[in-house]
Amino acid sequence: MELVLRDAGQTSDDVQPGVLPLISNALAAGWTRSDGKVLRASDYLAAGGLAHSIDELAESAYAGIEGEAADSVKALFLSLVSLDGEAIVRRHAQLDELSDAHRSVAHVYAAARLLTISDTEVWISHDALIAHWPRLGEWIEEDRSRLRAMERLQQAAGSWEEQGRPDDLLLPVNRLPVFQAAVQESGGAPAALVVREFVTASESHFASVVQQERVVNGRLRRRARIVTTLAVLATVLAVIAGYQVVRTQAIQADAQSRQVAAAAVGLRVVDPNVRAQMATAASVISDTREGNSAVLDAAAADTPTRWTGPADAVAGATLDGSYVVRANSVGEVTWWPAGVVRTSPGTTFVADTTAAPIYAVAAVVRAGRLLVATAGKCRTVWDVTAEPKQLYGACPKDTTYAAAFSGDGSLLVFGGEQSATWMTVADQSVVALQEAAAAARAVTFTTSGDVFLGGDGPVTRWSRTGSAYAQLSTMPEAQTRSGRVQALAVSPDGHWLAAGIAASEVRLWDLTSGTELPAVKDVTSYVNGLAFSADNSRLAIADSDQKAYVVSTSDWSVERVLSDPAQVTAVAWTGTELVSSSIDGSLRVWDGRSPIIRRSGTPLWQLTADATGEKWLATASGGKVMLWKGTGLETAPTPTVPSGFRLGSALAINSAGTELVVGTRTGAVASWTLGEAGAGEPRTSQLTDTGSFGSIAISPDGSTMVATRYLGTTAIVAHRGADGAWSPTATLDTPTPQTGAFTADGKEYCVGSADGYVMVFDMTSSTPRLLETLKTDADPTAVTTSRQGTLLAAGTDLGTVYLWDLSDPTKPAVVHTYHDAISPVDGVSFSPDGQHLAAASGEGYLWLWDIGKDTTARYSLTGGLGTALDVRFYANGQKLLGAGDTGQLRAWETTPAAARTQLCAKQGTPLTGDEWARYLPGVARQKVC
Repeated sequence: MELVLRDAGQTSDDVQPGVLPLISNALAAGWTRSDGKVLRASDYLAAGGLAHSIDELAESAYAGIEGEAADSVKALFLSLVSLDGEAIVRRHAQLDELSDAHRSVAHVYAAARLLTISDTEVWISHDALIAHWPRLGEWIEEDRSRLRAMERLQQAAGSWEEQGRPDDLLLPVNRLPVFQAAVQESGGAPAALVVREFVTASESHFASVVQQERVVNGRLRRRARIVTTLAVLATVLAVIAGYQVVRTQAIQADAQSRQVAAAAVGLRVVDPNVRAQMATAASVISDTREGNSAVLDAAAADTPTRWTGPADAVAGATLDGSYVVRANSVGEVTWWPAGVVRTSPGTTFVADTTAAPIYAVAAVVRAGRLLVATAGKCRTVWDVTAEPKQLYGACPKDTTYAAAFSGDGSLLVFGGEQSATWMTVADQSVVALQEAAAAARAVTFTTSGDVFLGGDGPVTRWSRTGSAYAQLSTMPEAQTRSGRVQALAVSPDGHWLAAGIAASEVRLWDLTSGTELPAVKDVTSYVNGLAFSADNSRLAIADSDQKAYVVSTSDWSVERVLSDPAQVTAVAWTGTELVSSSIDGSLRVWDGRSPIIRRSGTPLWQLTADATGEKWLATASGGKVMLWKGTGLETAPTPTVPSGFRLGSALAINSAGTELVVGTRTGAVASWTLGEAGAGEPRTSQLTDTGSFGSIAISPDGSTMVATRYLGTTAIVAHRGADGAWSPTATLDTPTPQTGAFTADGKEYCVGSADGYVMVFDMTSSTPRLLETLKTDADPTAVTTSRQGTLLAAGTDLGTVYLWDLSDPTKPAVVHTYHDAISPVDGVSFSPDGQHLAAASGEGYLWLWDIGKDTTARYSLTGGLGTALDVRFYANGQKLLGAGDTGQLRAWETTPAAARTQLCAKQGTPLTGDEWARYLPGVARQKVC
């Protein structure tokens, strides 16, 4: 199969639907050469492969077209290609610009799956036809000069149209013959309406100019007339030339924007900050879909502020999170007040004058003064409140790898290769208290002042009695099976001890009971750093596999995985924000909240929210409901599942955001009242004897519900009683119903049917009646309506998105048909104001259109959704939420301007000259924020 895909220019991860019929035909040809049992590569090649198959298909269709109609084949196909430099590219032609002869030819080739025809356009199905149909190649070569002229004509006509059709941008008279010939020699091939009008307007305008010039200057000599004409032409040519320069610059900017966007996507999991800066640059360089999509995608990812510096950085923070410190391999220390760590490069001083590496740094606020300790070849303690003042310095024989202050800053412990040293800290001095022959690569204080030491042996606990520390205990089997301890941390409340092990796990103990807890084993490499958040709710982990992890202490599950371009050496908390350092020398500051609302898990098939998306968001998966509150998407308590019921994935929140309804697998629905505290006690209503529901829709006034039977033939209409229970009142005859939605006034209900129709029902009487069936190109798997206005949208199994106006529901009018997606569309959503439409498709993209302005998607967004299953506008249209079969739920901004503002606020160190040259060769360096 790889041979076939390579022949088609495809990969196993990304097969374009347009090439599938061509592959199928090539395989069939190969099968005729086989032994009838196995299709071998040799059979496929002997049959000529894809090239022969395409030539055969195209020539077979050509042979079936007789007489003068055969001349239309060449004209049609030449109208479906254009030149981009020397490259031949496909272009779409409008159906209303085709003659009857061209339409007839187009349908012949569409039947052979070589052309694709939509409601409004026709285009070549795949680039392979251009590459492998010799007859078309000959036509193109014969016509290349005319195609080049037509391409220039289209650009000039486009400029004329964009500028309001001014006379001074019309074709100069001496160029008219060239372009008139290009149109006349097309063999009747359709040209865009604006091109034809541009040429006609140029002819008319300059005919009148010449006539006027003759009247005014009739008595002048012919030479004078020529001079006047030439002057007019020179002016027009100068304007055209100037505009062509602008046009060329715009084309170059578009190309650079796309280039930078593609480079940014390649850095998605390598360096999120660099990726964000490049995406911002792509969006600033030119207003392209690729550039704007890249910046929106970057803002929907965990993107940190980055402050670069010398290599091998290590970081720390004070216990209260009010200061952040970083040290590096040349003996420098940089510190920040937490309030400016996003906006300032920090204050740097030299802590080790020998420029030796610093392996650990610790900080504490004592009596209103900021103290910093460093560990490496030497041990130092500094007061950096004003000008840096050294309080202590010593260079023992063994290397020091760890340092930690007690909570009140009165004690300090250093851990080294051969020993641990305790120090007492006074206002102006630091004095050695005790040295113990206990090698320690990791050290930490408890809230009571005890110390844990870790290294190549077991983790040991030391307690101070009087003026000396004595070993109190050894943690059970702490090191007999796991390798060296490289990091230790005690939670601020003294409840837990965490030990980072070289063997890729974090060991945990409950210090109140002395018992060991199950280890965190999600890390994939050596653990280099640990830190508990100030509220004890999170544990951060740094590992050598270029990741930082955030673990919830409620169940010790990994909530976030943060990608770094280098090994992560340390982590610390400043308020709710996480700080990390890495061997590339950078300090990174990560947002406390992630745009990735759910990282992974069971597939999320459907999303639901209130009308404006400002109160509640819910999804159901794995037999439970997940609920988020407010525009900040705060996690709400999980609604209680009624005893004896198993929930499905179909669910709906009413427009007011006061009720949540979820389908069960036994013909019932469960419902909850939504209030400040979350979901109330569940109620159940039996709608049918058995079976699951595919979708649930609630009317805008909250009184009526329609639930479609999964794999059934009916949709059940139910009404809400005074007691809050739902009672079935009618059924809708809907062959294999898919998703459905009420119109904004609740008078109609629209539902997709697997027989290729969207059905519109009148819901104003107790017995709903079918008003209209709207034909689509495949099963309409997703249906939605606008909350403002009368728009209906449906996405199909072939990736098409249809848009209708239901102003008159008995005569729906097609507004537009979108063809951006190339796989099933499983989710569609209107923005609350009805101005934008979004869709989720199987190739993992979210598509966004500006209704009334866009004929193709304005943005194409992708994250870690896998197959994108649903999409919803949220926060009154300011956020776009996408869910998929990986179980991930992610939030995007809906405008590039908002995304750029967000990313620029946490830029940190701008891209360096070396980074521009490395990642963006040929693009002039510029300020993007």
